[in-house]
Amino acid sequence: MSGTESHESAPAYDPLRAFLSGKRRSERQVCSIPVEVRGGGAAVPGVAIDLSEGGSMIRIELSALNVMKPDMGPLEVLETLERYFKHGMQLLFLKEGIRVPGTLVRMSPPTKPEEGVRIGCRFERELANDEAARLLRAPPAAPLVPLRLAPKDGEGLYVYLAAPADAQVAGPLHLARVTGLDVALIDARVEPSRPMSMDDIGAGLSQQGLMGRVVANGKTLWEGSLRLQALRPALSMNPAVDARFSAPMPFGRGVEKHFRRRV
Repeated sequence: MSGTESHESAPAYDPLRAFLSGKRRSERQVCSIPVEVRGGGAAVPGVAIDLSEGGSMIRIELSALNVMKPDMGPLEVLETLERYFKHGMQLLFLKEGIRVPGTLVRMSPPTKPEEGVRIGCRFERELANDEAARLLRAPPAAPLVPLRLAPKDGEGLYVYLAAPADAQVAGPLHLARVTGLDVALIDARVEPSRPMSMDDIGAGLSQQGLMGRVVANGKTLWEGSLRLQALRPALSMNPAVDARFSAPMPFGRGVEKHFRRRV
């Protein structure tokens, strides 16, 4: 296993389709449930951060592994987890008293020292009705009023992501914080204002004719069409995705100067 990608990845020429298809057939829900992952003679504490009837994404803090071997680097952490769980795992939901066998299908390294690693687990059996009732809760209904999407002053560079003009969708789809910039490529972290599945976020952002508006302190620095190039779960305390977009033309010196000054 490479350490960052699932065995179920699609061909390299279509990374977006790889993300939007074949991952998990049942709808996932954002959650925060203490778990213990057992396999290969190890028992590692973690937190399930999303869950469906077919699998779960689990965050494991580096400190949980440093107890066994201090000062492990990110690659050594991934190698250690793969060694423990490559022949199968048991996922224990401690408070609920539920044990589910699973298979390791995905691993994501931390991007910051204080963040943990994420592992994707595919369940080897479906949750029983009573287990699903205890673990899966209906997400709150979407609000019926427009969501307020306004960056706070002094928080850097943002990009409003809006549907095509003919999509008849009022207001922006998302407000994302810019995390990377390179000529005509822009990286942004999308933190949805309401609970949304990863697939729904990707489906909205992959629309033909997606529009973007880069702003700083309320001032528009650039406006034009964007094309989604890549999408992945973000290593963040809040449910989020990291997205990469390309523009037909460079973003220009105004955007670049502001981004360089911010970092």
